[in-house]
Amino acid sequence: MRSLGDTSTGKKTVVERLLPQNSPSRAIVAVRNIARQRRRAASTMIGVVLALVMIVSAFVMNDSINSIFARQYQEVDQRDLVVALNEPVTPKALNKFASISGVTRSEPYGQTPPLLRSGSSFIGQQLQAFEPATLAHAFDQAPVGPGIVLGSAARDELGLGLGDTLMATLPAFGQEQQLTVIGFADEPIRGYSYVDVGQWESLTGTPPTEIVLTLTDDGAHRSVRDEVAAVEEVLSVNDQIAIAIQTKSLLAATKFFVVARPYRRTGSGGVGFDARSPLKTWLSSPSALCLVSFWVGFSEECFSPSSRPLSLPSPPRLTPAPPRLTPGPSFKVVPSSQYWR
Repeated sequence: MRSLGDTSTGKKTVVERLLPQNSPSRAIVAVRNIARQRRRAASTMIGVVLALVMIVSAFVMNDSINSIFARQYQEVDQRDLVVALNEPVTPKALNKFASISGVTRSEPYGQTPPLLRSGSSFIGQQLQAFEPATLAHAFDQAPVGPGIVLGSAARDELGLGLGDTLMATLPAFGQEQQLTVIGFADEPIRGYSYVDVGQWESLTGTPPTEIVLTLTDDGAHRSVRDEVAAVEEVLSVNDQIAIAIQTKSLLAATKFFVVARPYRRTGSGGVGFDARSPLKTWLSSPSALCLVSFWVGFSEECFSPSSRPLSLPSPPRLTPAPPRLTPGPSFKVVPSSQYWR
């Protein structure tokens, strides 16, 4: 049985004297127990403070991520649809997509993850190729001519300045080339570096196989995406608008995850946390439903493969050969009649 605390005196505590004379008994008992049950009061206060700090930190982090994504994908990255083709981009293909209703402009586009190296330092980046007068990206300094516009993460890691050189290795194309730094991109997401389309062809040895589309109205991205996906040369369509919408929904859902906990009905009819089976109760909670619905919507909303099935060659059928025994110097065939002697 828990101790009742200090019961030797009936004097009012300092905190109890601050209460009004007509305070309810519940408030008086609660305030009185602060002094009489010091350990429990201290642990309760510490728990409340830690829980408050955790919740406030989660909301601050969520707001910071929201501001980073808002600036990156609303102010800097202006791509609406990214179309992957089964052949290099040609002027005919650009005109074909530009003539679709709702498309403002179509541009050649390329992306690949290179390894950038300078001396003994190296870093992995996402390299993107745009036209110098692109509408799909808001550059402080657009990549023009030979050279690379370096992301701030690569600049800090490699310690390079304007006019310095680095070695770019492209594993996907088996190419390696020395590039000159012609500018820097100070963006919220620091893992991108940029070249123009001409430099891309020099790096990879092939024209880009992707097209980036800028739309007149963001609200028409579904209809334009479906029409683009029906084109014969299209392999897939990446809907950047839908990705931004779903990412914003996920960030909003994290606030719900901070507050929501899996609960169960207790035997007395109340509600309590089921510590015996946390996974089972979490799967039946609103948090799990929200997470599952997000991923289902993300997969259906953001990516539209071509409407035609891809014809891939069937793998060769391998038939294992039966094992063969070759008589050697220590192998001797004995007639079966000799076993019974």
